[in-house]
Amino acid sequence: MNLLRVNLTKQTICTEEINDEFSCFIGGRGLATALLSDEVKPDVKPLNSDNKLIFTTGALTGSSIPFSARHNVTSISPLTNTIFSSNAGGNFGCELTRTGYHAVIIEGRAPSPVYLYIGENMGDEHAELRDAAHLWGTDVFDATMRLTKECGVHFRNTAVIGIAGEQQVYFANIMTQMHRAFGRGGLGAVMGNKNLKAVVASGRNMIPIDRYIDIEAGLWKKVVDNMTGLKYLGTSSILSVANMNQALPTKNYSATTYEDAGKIDGEALRKHTINVNTCHSCLVACKRVTQSKKYNIITEGPEYETLMALGSNLCVNSLDAIIKSNYLCNKHGLDTISTGAAIAGLIAASEKNRTKYDITWGDYDGVHKLIEMIAKRQGIGVELANGAAAFAQKHDMPYYTVKGLDFPGHDCRGVAGQGLSYAVSNRGADHLYSMEYIEEYGRPDRTIITGKAERVIYNENRNAVLDSMSLCKFSVRFYTMDDYLKILSKITGSMEERDMQLLGARIVEMERRFNCKRGFNKKDDVLPEIMKPSGFEEELKNYYRLRGWTNNGCTE
Repeated sequence: MNLLRVNLTKQTICTEEINDEFSCFIGGRGLATALLSDEVKPDVKPLNSDNKLIFTTGALTGSSIPFSARHNVTSISPLTNTIFSSNAGGNFGCELTRTGYHAVIIEGRAPSPVYLYIGENMGDEHAELRDAAHLWGTDVFDATMRLTKECGVHFRNTAVIGIAGEQQVYFANIMTQMHRAFGRGGLGAVMGNKNLKAVVASGRNMIPIDRYIDIEAGLWKKVVDNMTGLKYLGTSSILSVANMNQALPTKNYSATTYEDAGKIDGEALRKHTINVNTCHSCLVACKRVTQSKKYNIITEGPEYETLMALGSNLCVNSLDAIIKSNYLCNKHGLDTISTGAAIAGLIAASEKNRTKYDITWGDYDGVHKLIEMIAKRQGIGVELANGAAAFAQKHDMPYYTVKGLDFPGHDCRGVAGQGLSYAVSNRGADHLYSMEYIEEYGRPDRTIITGKAERVIYNENRNAVLDSMSLCKFSVRFYTMDDYLKILSKITGSMEERDMQLLGARIVEMERRFNCKRGFNKKDDVLPEIMKPSGFEEELKNYYRLRGWTNNGCTE
């Protein structure tokens, strides 16, 4: 396994071999966590040149196994101050795999804007840094299109930051093929701080297709035979489910159901859907291409989390308006969940006269204006760009985050086990860290937290391995544990369920150990009081006990 090391300060690039100590973590999140933990001191600040940005592909990235299109970026997050892994779908990971590198470590800070080109015929190292002065100040769409012409590549070969990343907004994304995101946590701000506008990957190495030939047909059949709401409505199908389970964040998390949910749910979005899109090796095609005739916009999305964050949580019941909000966030490279949470906090503060900025619930024109202001750090956007928690603390308002990360669209008042998962997650309130909500929706015990710790741990460990292979989390709706073990055995040799759990636990504990060295402990594994289910503290202790961690929530 090879990695590409890029030092932006020294303007040097070299190839190194990944040693066995790190390669045993397969790739993706596991490999990147091991590399960052080894190379970055625990006291490094997120927006400091000593912080590193690590792109990694998984063992499956680019293969013919369904759901194998994910790829990973890891760094220290400016929003959460934790070690933070973010993954995206689409095709960029496949293109990076074709360059022959399993990891790209970006360190230091360039003296002026640059982009990294990785391809062929670039000398011994197959990569170079190119001037990006002409790209600095451009949005995601413009920068991507310029790069495709300049480098003679497709938009799927690019990973870029928009104006939000350049302005180091704490929840800026790194965007791939324009509409896919390494979202949450603000790793786009880390990239912007390094004066790195983009990474372009354009290799020609063949990806082996025969390793999985004896199992892939059966996996494809499972996907074809078990099409769910994801196939017909995309992730927007989740909105009505969350609303029925009293788990749909509404009006800055003050409620868990939205009376106008039917105006912005999956069925309503069908009227705006003009096409579908997908990722490499995926028949589900959960991505919706939507159109707003009102605003003359065609875009990919919005996903469920965006419908929540820029819809129900702002009391916006117009899909045209949400489609435009989604478009603006993608254009500037903003995380939609954290953008919505920051704006919701502002509206709540305005309602209580804690800020002079005037905006009311449902004011979608005001929302569109604020998205621009946040991305450009203008006006009130200067405050909002540091995140909902920072804004609320300044204006003496309540906020709804864990470790600084805003709550997504599965309110733990409706799914209590998910609440435990939010609290203990090493990257904050993240619904994909264990995906406990999938186990809880529709169940009579969904509001009870007692006894959920063991399952949260099991799912955390499993998902850490999926993020390392790298497989889309939606695969859990189609694959059995047997399927995962068959795939893993092709990568690592014979693998039992216990082995998979042990590997996942090692990854989770590496993250926890790094965070604890940064000062995190039990005091950070908390929920807002209004979201805290009965028995939370007892189940948190149980979680630590089952993990074998100290009573203070650390590994030692």
